[in-house]
Amino acid sequence: MSYTTASEMLIRFGGTEMAQVATSDEAVVVDVGLLRLTVTGGDRSGYDPALVAVADAALSRINLAIGEAESKINAYLGSRYPLPIAPEMIASGCLPGICADVARYLLHDNQVIEVVTQRYAAAMRWLQDVAAGRANLGADADSPSMPSGAGMPDFVAHGDPIDVTGY
Repeated sequence: MSYTTASEMLIRFGGTEMAQVATSDEAVVVDVGLLRLTVTGGDRSGYDPALVAVADAALSRINLAIGEAESKINAYLGSRYPLPIAPEMIASGCLPGICADVARYLLHDNQVIEVVTQRYAAAMRWLQDVAAGRANLGADADSPSMPSGAGMPDFVAHGDPIDVTGY
């Protein structure tokens, strides 16, 4: 299962930005509506075949950036978690956003703007924290849930232990 998709990238960052950064420098920027149809598998029969080819190339660039981002992420996560990451961990955690931020940075190439760079840097710091054990993929990612009170110290009053489980 992918950490993010081209469709999620369009939702997160907008079709206009994705069209601009995913279109090759040699082509006219792909129409946002055509890019949306391309990403979602919609009907593109009303578009010029040359423009459809540009949209196909833009989608390929988005998917390539997502693949590169996933590889980079797996290099960090693989030191702590068995790969591939379980789909429920992906869906319930922050990996889709992290992957989208890394892929967005990769798509921007040499036209990176400050907010994109900041989000990429934050994503990389989080991945480093996960790899170092300072963060995890979610509440249940590292260990089975502990029963209430497990791991809590026994409090002693006048020599007698007091049960604090359940508090």
